[in-house]
Amino acid sequence: MKSQARAGFIIAVTIYGLVGVATHFITFPSEIITVTRGSIGALFIALFMLVRRHRPQWRTICHNLGYLALGGGALGFNWVLLLNAYHHTTQAIAVLCDYMSPVYLVFLSPWLFSEKLNTKKVVSILAAVVGITLVSGVAQGGSTFNSESMLGVILALGSGVAATVLVIASKMTSDVNCLDQVLVELTFSVLIVGPYALWNNWGKAISLDTRSVVLTLILAIVATGIAYILYFDGISALPVQESSLLSYIQPVVTVMASALLLRETMTPSIAVGAVLVLGAAAFSELNTARVKEGLYWNRYSRPVIALSRHYQAKHGHRHAHLHKLSFAH
Repeated sequence: MKSQARAGFIIAVTIYGLVGVATHFITFPSEIITVTRGSIGALFIALFMLVRRHRPQWRTICHNLGYLALGGGALGFNWVLLLNAYHHTTQAIAVLCDYMSPVYLVFLSPWLFSEKLNTKKVVSILAAVVGITLVSGVAQGGSTFNSESMLGVILALGSGVAATVLVIASKMTSDVNCLDQVLVELTFSVLIVGPYALWNNWGKAISLDTRSVVLTLILAIVATGIAYILYFDGISALPVQESSLLSYIQPVVTVMASALLLRETMTPSIAVGAVLVLGAAAFSELNTARVKEGLYWNRYSRPVIALSRHYQAKHGHRHAHLHKLSFAH
């Protein structure tokens, strides 16, 4: 059972790592992709709840509605910003910049969780900053550093900020069942991004070419529906640190796929920067991401923040992640 859960988890994070490659061939605006994926993802969760005969706890949902709405909006715009970033810079640069979310949380931990910034945390933050500087091309200047690429970097860093807001908002909820939280946050991501999608595309002609339609449906069904279930099973069976480490398969797959499938250039500075960013993120996640209640958050499980609390109670794990299932990758 554990080996099957591990295999499913690896398949899920590998799927997330290939999302960027798929979006490279989709002509739809990022907000349209986001609304489609969020809608179908919410439908999958609703069907999953129906099969499990789970009834939403409406009173608790209403009590936490503000934080759930904030988390859902952050989730939606995380997708929008990252998908936009893919169009302005390379897949590798975009995903590495987006991966700064754990470092943001470490930096904010003195104010959010009353944790002191010790030497190790400061070193991890500085390593991430140096890594992003190398990845973005600022240090090289010249043709590597241009306005188009920098727009992609800014958008990807913004998506990391949105992911951080999602973690914080979901951390502030109390007593919300995991499936209820996922369903409500996905629904709010559609409700909040939906009007923006209408406003930004009103009067514009959107070509419904077959390739884009098929790939968008695959992203929605496979990467936002089926991968959910595989990820859930992995969280239920695997130890906290194992699932955290396995989550780092995703950025590695994205970087490798961008180089092998899209023929994007991987310079030595980007490679060094990638090591620094991922190393800082891994250190932040595995060593300093424990909050007051003793819970772990995991960078790559958007938006299933409370999911492992459900499985913790069911399977007896000592700790739980604060998960955000990573649909945007």
